[in-house]
Amino acid sequence: MIPVRSYWNLLSAYLRNQRARTVLLAVLLFTGIGLQVLNPQIIRTFIDRATAGDDTDNLIPIAVLFMAVAVAYQVLNVTATWMAENIGWKATNDLRRDLADHLLHLDMDFHKTHTPGELVERVDGDVTALSNFFGQFMIHVVGNLVLLVGILVLLFRESVWVGGAMTAFALAGLGVMVWIQRLATDWWAQVKAVRAEMFGFLGEQVGGTEDVRANGAARYMMRRFTRLLRRWLPAEVKGRHGWSVLWSTNIAVFAVGSVLVFTLGSWLFNAGTITIGSVYLIFHYTEMLRHPLDRIRNQMEDFQKAASGIHRVQALLDRQTRVPRTGT
Repeated sequence: MIPVRSYWNLLSAYLRNQRARTVLLAVLLFTGIGLQVLNPQIIRTFIDRATAGDDTDNLIPIAVLFMAVAVAYQVLNVTATWMAENIGWKATNDLRRDLADHLLHLDMDFHKTHTPGELVERVDGDVTALSNFFGQFMIHVVGNLVLLVGILVLLFRESVWVGGAMTAFALAGLGVMVWIQRLATDWWAQVKAVRAEMFGFLGEQVGGTEDVRANGAARYMMRRFTRLLRRWLPAEVKGRHGWSVLWSTNIAVFAVGSVLVFTLGSWLFNAGTITIGSVYLIFHYTEMLRHPLDRIRNQMEDFQKAASGIHRVQALLDRQTRVPRTGT
């Protein structure tokens, strides 16, 4: 008998079986992050030497190094993204197989109360939401969290004032996004429930079109269809509202961050604490903070869908048949 297990257990089991590929993915990811935070340091060196009047012959190797690091980062990023997608799709395909096998062995009363269209949507649609999230989870969430920490450490290295201000700024942004994500998870669960009901209704009508026409029930079925649409639209709008709140929050947070950067950079430069290259470095790192937080924000929407999908998939896996598979 196929064991009943959640997606979390399935993913961890697959990663254990693919340990070598997972380790390689982690190496590629963290090497790329190292190159990403290294490039601004190279630019800072170039600016400081150029403003100090260094020869062009000494500046060209720095520019070539900058381009080489940028190209190497892009190659590593593409490779790591491909490997993460491959791992995510293999894990979710295994879940589809186990879930379909589990449903086929449930009692007839379950299949009498759930239409084929609804089950197809729950087996394929809910699991697809998981693959979309976990295929990019390590790249866009784990990787960008590590990048975020690395940038903040380097900002502290430049100035305690700048590092402290940017740390407070990043923590406030992440805290707000996590709170909104929790709020919107239930909204996406409602969207998926209505969507599954809609596909179940469509599957039922496709199979019984001739009977509906023969009994003159076309107008009745159209009313049912319209009622489902009227329930689906408000639920979808409410779910999308969670994404729009995350987006607007991110814009507001980065407006505050830009003010902090220009204020602190100007103050420290006028005080002679940092060079003009360091001012650019701080600005560049602050702009780099935008990308991890923005990508994490984008993944929050997928996480909202994935969290609701996990609950719905687990509800199906927890449903047990009263007739054992031995047939006795």
